[in-house]
Amino acid sequence: DQDSALADGHVERLLTRIDAAEAQGVNVAAAVPGVVGGAPVLNDPTGGPFDPIQSGQLLPVGAFEAIGEFRTDLFIDAVDSEFTVRAREAGYRFLVDEGLAMEHALGEAVPLSVFGRPLVILGKQRHVLYHAPWRTYYMVRNSVWLSRQYGADHRGWMRRRNRKMAEMVLWGSVLAPDRVAQLRAVRAGWRDGRRGTLGRIRPDVLGRLGRRA
Repeated sequence: DQDSALADGHVERLLTRIDAAEAQGVNVAAAVPGVVGGAPVLNDPTGGPFDPIQSGQLLPVGAFEAIGEFRTDLFIDAVDSEFTVRAREAGYRFLVDEGLAMEHALGEAVPLSVFGRPLVILGKQRHVLYHAPWRTYYMVRNSVWLSRQYGADHRGWMRRRNRKMAEMVLWGSVLAPDRVAQLRAVRAGWRDGRRGTLGRIRPDVLGRLGRRA
């Protein structure tokens, strides 16, 4: 991604992981860094990464023949999650290098305030992870679509993903400086996700979301 920065040796380290696993007969979908944006990636019960983001992945080209390519009609969010589900359904695994870190912006940290005054707890200014309303729309829409598409066969994985996504959207919407636009984005995303409307956000929807002040 444009907001990611790879460490020296990133590709070589992941390639080593892939080569070692494939030598043991493992079908590898991708290898990923273990730390993204300063936070360790979440693991699933098998020890692999739970829902690895697309940025920073090293993918064997041959895996696309069995799994298929990324779905461009999701457009922005959940493209990696949908690929992860299909890869695991096809019997492919994701590898993680726990000691490899990648710089990545997971959102914009916006200072919180109460009645116009900065919110300070334990001597630290508190922030909320902010996403523009149009990004919130994609997050909600594609998560709803993903649940309807794969939820029946991947209940545990989907519940965990939806819980994490809901926490991010809830706090990001309620505490954002443009909360009205955020709530409109949530409503529009929920509606279009249930309708199966994918692709780029429609101009009329984008116009109703307005711009961050």
